[in-house]
Amino acid sequence: MNITIKKIKAAKGKLVFEYDKKEDGNIPASAHKSTFEEAPEPSFWSAFGYLRADVCKILEVDPGQYARRIVPTGVSYSTDANGYEGAIITCEYHMPQSGTMTTINTPFFRFPQTDEQVGLPSYFDEETEKHLHDLVHEAVRYLEGHRGQVGLFDDEEQDPRNVTPEDSPVRLAAMGRSGTDIKQIAG
Repeated sequence: MNITIKKIKAAKGKLVFEYDKKEDGNIPASAHKSTFEEAPEPSFWSAFGYLRADVCKILEVDPGQYARRIVPTGVSYSTDANGYEGAIITCEYHMPQSGTMTTINTPFFRFPQTDEQVGLPSYFDEETEKHLHDLVHEAVRYLEGHRGQVGLFDDEEQDPRNVTPEDSPVRLAAMGRSGTDIKQIAG
């Protein structure tokens, strides 16, 4: 079975996947939209969390200052008119002074097809490309049945959803900026 992810969305306690599915030897692929309430594995949320710094880079703002306000909620994968695969990342941006938030979509960026395209405007850098492909991998695993399992007798605290992983550039940048108004967020 071959699954091609078109869209991943996490909102209101649900996961929504839009994807094409092609059984071995079957042509054409069938289009699907599935909504789930079952929790994914923690690695799914980690993959989403890595996109915080990536969104900041795309929006040309300092990840150390703004990434903690950004919560990725979706990614739409598509192919443009020139045949380049790319994506748009959707996130919620929290504004603490007004106590509100707004939805932001990044522009469509392409996945580089040659080394010369890496770093050019409108192309993802290698790190963001890896994070987006990792998220696709996690979505496919979820669709294949790999879900988060909670033990009945576990006392251990669960990590919150969509956390910024400890080794992400956001946490490292925030830690490296002590002496400013940025507080250490990892420790």
